[in-house]
Amino acid sequence: MASRVIKRYFLLMVISVVTAGIFAQDNVPLGIHYQAVARDNYGNEIVNRKISVKFSIIKSDPLGTIVYQELHQDVFTSRFGVFSLIIGQGVPTGNALCGELSQVNWEEAYHFLKVEVKFENDFMDMGTMQFLAVPYALFAKKSLEPGPQGPVGPAGPQGPEGEQGPEGETGPQGIQGEKGDPGDPATDDQTLSVVNINGSDYLAISGGNQVKISSIESDGDPANELQDITISSDKLKITDNPLATEWDISPYRQSLNWDPATRVLNISGTTSPVNLSELKDDADYDITNEIQDIELTDDLLTITNNSSSTGVSLNKYLDNTDNQQIAFNSIDNTLSLTNSVSVDLTTLKDDDDADPQNEIQDLQVVGDILSVTEGENDVDLSVYRDNTDNQTLTYLESTRELSISGGNSVTLDNLVAFRAKKNTSDIDLSYMTDYDFIANIIDYNDSNSYNETTGIFTVPQDGIYIFNVGFSATGTGDARKIKIVINDTDEEILNSGISGGTSLTRSITLKLFTGQTVKIQINTGASSESGTGSFSGFKVY
Repeated sequence: MASRVIKRYFLLMVISVVTAGIFAQDNVPLGIHYQAVARDNYGNEIVNRKISVKFSIIKSDPLGTIVYQELHQDVFTSRFGVFSLIIGQGVPTGNALCGELSQVNWEEAYHFLKVEVKFENDFMDMGTMQFLAVPYALFAKKSLEPGPQGPVGPAGPQGPEGEQGPEGETGPQGIQGEKGDPGDPATDDQTLSVVNINGSDYLAISGGNQVKISSIESDGDPANELQDITISSDKLKITDNPLATEWDISPYRQSLNWDPATRVLNISGTTSPVNLSELKDDADYDITNEIQDIELTDDLLTITNNSSSTGVSLNKYLDNTDNQQIAFNSIDNTLSLTNSVSVDLTTLKDDDDADPQNEIQDLQVVGDILSVTEGENDVDLSVYRDNTDNQTLTYLESTRELSISGGNSVTLDNLVAFRAKKNTSDIDLSYMTDYDFIANIIDYNDSNSYNETTGIFTVPQDGIYIFNVGFSATGTGDARKIKIVINDTDEEILNSGISGGTSLTRSITLKLFTGQTVKIQINTGASSESGTGSFSGFKVY
């Protein structure tokens, strides 16, 4: 069974300040910056990957009621595995009490953030954490709403005395100052903060307005800001300062150089090379235990990296190790080998033992002269001419002798051969039944080993025999068989499935021993006739 590879992922999460601000006190963009690094279970960043993120805001405890939920799709991680989102700008899922982030009642209870990320097929729970102080700035917008009328404050100070009128006239009494505005303890202690609204920085005072500061310097000096450094084409400069000086750092770019001939290691821009010849091929300074190789120069075989090696001369093996060709010249009977001397094989001509008298040769007759090939002596056959003309062969069956007129006779006791025919088909036989096939008309029966009454051949001598069976399926009926039976026990099917009207011949070779019996049987199959044919055999060896 193939093993299943399980991938695990985790997030390194950072929640930035709440992007909450006020425009004209009624248009407050709600959102919480969320940034995280996606990593696999080996700690490697998951870079340039499309993922989906689901945020759930839960009330009271991590397993409490989901009051708001939204989905961010087609989110791409950076080349560092980082992705940034704003909670509140996703698509609400409709699976929560609130349809919008602004409807979350933050002051009602503690709230928790649950993050789920889909890396492949399903969303994975990446954990739940509690919201602390920062998100509750979303509730701060309520401070923008005017509070109830406060109580009447104490009487204000007396107004200044009026100017003196013209002499003789008394100036009018000074107007009494108005009572002071009632105090508002909610706005007495105010806080300045910098907030980011739609990508711009604003300076805001609690209970007051905001001033955009992203386009101005704090002190009017752009050279003292928090900046960064960049390198482009070996030029180092500081960011956010158009007057910053570029520094050429190419002289600090170095490279290692290795000289295999002198075994010297050098770094560019320095004058202190390092000689590593002492470490040649090893760390133990012993050149006799190196991993080496062998090389062949001319006929001398030596081992590498050992200057004191004497080597081994392969000169004496030269003729046996080269890729050479052997050739034989039949004209001068020489055997030659490339890059070597040739050998004269005349003494071995036509034989291994250099004796031309025992070669495999042939007889030939030219006129009346009989000779043997490659021989030296001839025989004149003319003296035998009178005994070989007009002679007659005679065979005497009673003595089994074969004789030639004017010559000797030979006894043919070893001749075993017979042939018999069956010209009449037996009828009214049972279906699917074995019957002996008896060929009762003898053509010849040398050695008298075949019985035409029983159809049985009795083996007269040990040897190899060939038997032939000719068969004609007379009448109708299929599925007939022909078998040869030895000693009434062993049988071999010569042909099966024979149809009515079919004629065929089959042969078989058997090794038999004196006294064994051989006969032919037919199986009638779907027929009631035995059929006709012949049975013959002879001793081969």
